[in-house]
Amino acid sequence: MTIRRPRRQTLWATACVLCAAALSFLAYESSASLSGGFAHELVAKLSGTVYFLTVAFGGFFVYLIASLEDAPFTYRAVGALATPFLWMTKESVRLLESHPLSECLYYFLNPLNLWLLLLVVLEMAAATLVARRLRRNLGEPGRVLTPAPLTAIAVSLSLFVGLYAWGRGENIYVLFLSGYRGLFGAGVGVPWDADDGAKRDIGEGREAASSRAKRARHPRDRPTPSGRPDIVFIVGDNHNAETMSCAGHPIIETPALDRLAREGVRFESAFNTTSLCSPSRASILTGAYAHSHGVKNNHTPWTGEMPTFLERLSDAGYATAFIGKWHMPGDGLPEMPFLDLFVSYTYREGQGAYFECPMVVNGRKVASRKPYITEEVTDYAIDFIERAAAEPAEERRPFALYLAHRPGHPPYQAPAGIDGMYDDADVRGALPSNVDAWWFGKTHGNVFQGTMVGSYFDQYRGYLETLTAMDEDIGRLLERIDELGLTENTLVVYMGDNGQQWGTHGRHGIREPYADSARLPLIVRAPWLIPDPGTRREQIALNIDIAPTILELAGLDPPHHVDGESLVPILRNGSAKSRDAFLMEFWRYFPENTPSYRGVRTQTHMYIEFERGREPWLFDLESDPDELHNLYATPEGHQVLPDLLESLERMQAGEGL
Repeated sequence: MTIRRPRRQTLWATACVLCAAALSFLAYESSASLSGGFAHELVAKLSGTVYFLTVAFGGFFVYLIASLEDAPFTYRAVGALATPFLWMTKESVRLLESHPLSECLYYFLNPLNLWLLLLVVLEMAAATLVARRLRRNLGEPGRVLTPAPLTAIAVSLSLFVGLYAWGRGENIYVLFLSGYRGLFGAGVGVPWDADDGAKRDIGEGREAASSRAKRARHPRDRPTPSGRPDIVFIVGDNHNAETMSCAGHPIIETPALDRLAREGVRFESAFNTTSLCSPSRASILTGAYAHSHGVKNNHTPWTGEMPTFLERLSDAGYATAFIGKWHMPGDGLPEMPFLDLFVSYTYREGQGAYFECPMVVNGRKVASRKPYITEEVTDYAIDFIERAAAEPAEERRPFALYLAHRPGHPPYQAPAGIDGMYDDADVRGALPSNVDAWWFGKTHGNVFQGTMVGSYFDQYRGYLETLTAMDEDIGRLLERIDELGLTENTLVVYMGDNGQQWGTHGRHGIREPYADSARLPLIVRAPWLIPDPGTRREQIALNIDIAPTILELAGLDPPHHVDGESLVPILRNGSAKSRDAFLMEFWRYFPENTPSYRGVRTQTHMYIEFERGREPWLFDLESDPDELHNLYATPEGHQVLPDLLESLERMQAGEGL
């Protein structure tokens, strides 16, 4: 009589899947170091395929072997879950670089892990049925089929598909973040913080900066051909500064932004001061650093205690409108009674949707009138401008429009006519050499971005398509301004809220202090002011400069809380002097894996210090513009570090340079 040895084959199957996952992961991670594009692509594709299959479907193989061996259910389940669980653990451990242990444990509940668990349950049930079939083919006695496998398949498949179909997975992600805030709050406390938001006193340095902005005003800049200018400010989402055809991008088509660049000036060194959506948008509106206005990450609510430039313009007699993506935390949309028109959306925590996004118009929920989001908000913008232009001349108020677009925020979706526009484009030349078609699975500290979902090249093509869709509607808006005869008297500004890393430094997304993340597209057209349209400006410009610039062109002084400086002198004179340095600050944002940091970027160097998990960075931007060689703790770094530390402490205290 043969004695069965339960679990031996189960253990071997589990070990094989674990080893295959580990070895393929190591091979994939090392593929970028291979010389030659063909070798890199080949190893990446082979190892990436094995890695994906073992993590996603290894549970089926293990459970099938264990079922054929008649291993107890506990052993079957543990074997099937071993590889996915270790993958989840690896991803959660990564977060220890930037988050406390309790938050890393909560990360186990993220939607991707839930989908993976549902997939494993589905595989276990399917393996049970396959094992029964194999036994029958081998002539073994049949067993009574319990309803458990079929029930598990039906339930897990329904949940798996249903959670994705429910807003392409975004809605379950919103619940995940809501749970985090309920348990942990915003998670923004750092040792160097001052008091929150507008409660902080305004120091002499900030008053002095405001005074400098007043003195910088030139008398001839105030009048325009028709008095005060009309104002159109447009902001994109996660728009890499180089991803415009006017910036030399080899693939994307952006004729409207190209036109603005020809008729205005493009800033080569425009940056945000906090590389995250909500803080950057609050800085644009207020002209203040995040430590001053208090919106420190995407979990920190907007208080409204610090006035925006739109409120100042409204008080001065402008017709004002905010249209598009608000995307700052809080209980719905804020009260802004000074606006003549407030069109936005609260859907999916203010992220909205590319198609059929429900809108909120002056507090009233309405259905979308156009299928695609950029068409919808642009129609509202054109309606607003047309109404303002139709007022009788003696009653005509200048208008100020703030238009906030959703592109290029994931998940990327483009409208008909643009969807698929770049399907045949070879994007290798536009991306760094370390990435490949599978790179979206290469987490390397990206955590939620690296989900092994889809081709990285296709993700990038989708990103380009959304930006082209936005550009098309920007062009439609500019054409309507032309038709209304408003061009010569209208200031038009385009800016991104953040940059975007697509594989540089082995990272994807925003948040990092690298230039690709912090650098913004910025184009300004002011026909009466700019003497050299079609040129570029090399001076440092910041998102906090938008408010004082617009206010100065409207003939208004900036509020005392403003940290930014007016760009009007630089617009008027390409040789005008700008700031020498600015403060960079970031508060950790769950579930992304970037620790809180603060630092200073000058014309020649960047110094960053992190709250946890990393040693400081110090880059020489003149000899190392790609920020590849950290000079911290080197002799060269020791020479420049004292001045950078002094600048950082002064700027953190609000004293400027």
